[in-house]
Amino acid sequence: KSKLFDIAVCNPPFSMTYVTKTAKEYLKLNFGDIYEKSIKIRTEILFLAINIMHTKENGTIAFIVPELIIKGYLFEQLRSILANNFTIKNLIECDYRSFSKTEAKTFVILIEKCKPSTNYQYSYMKIDNKMNIEDEKKINHIEFISKQYKKSNSEKKRPYVIFRGSLSGKECRLLETSYVHTTNMVDDLSDIELD
Repeated sequence: KSKLFDIAVCNPPFSMTYVTKTAKEYLKLNFGDIYEKSIKIRTEILFLAINIMHTKENGTIAFIVPELIIKGYLFEQLRSILANNFTIKNLIECDYRSFSKTEAKTFVILIEKCKPSTNYQYSYMKIDNKMNIEDEKKINHIEFISKQYKKSNSEKKRPYVIFRGSLSGKECRLLETSYVHTTNMVDDLSDIELD
């Protein structure tokens, strides 16, 4: 039997990893069958499963994840499992370059390992690189699952041009204009016109 901890804090590598037999067991115990057929997954997801397994009931997990886990369409099922089986206490959006040696936009998620109450709220905070709070509010847990990437119901139609760029995230930010990464896009692209 493994030792269980009251608190787990993790800054996992932001990368992909092969799903081994042991990894599949961790993933299945925590997230059901959503990764059953996966050959490779984000390392952060595996580390999250391991942290959940080794945290006591009612314990706290503080976990650093890249933006795509929080906002990406492909991770909606994972967010649903987290929000409906554990209690999301806080979601902290960090400014770019908050962590050295990475340009990734990051979030810190605090999870209490206990069944959530119905229709609960979590605390959202946005902080800058100097740890100043730029925004703070309470958000319904349902928004953690899917609000991040849903299309607006705006009547206004805008044509978009999609192309594969060659700029890094840092170079895009320096342009001071809007840009989108495909992991944050919805699956229904019917409103987009291709030139």
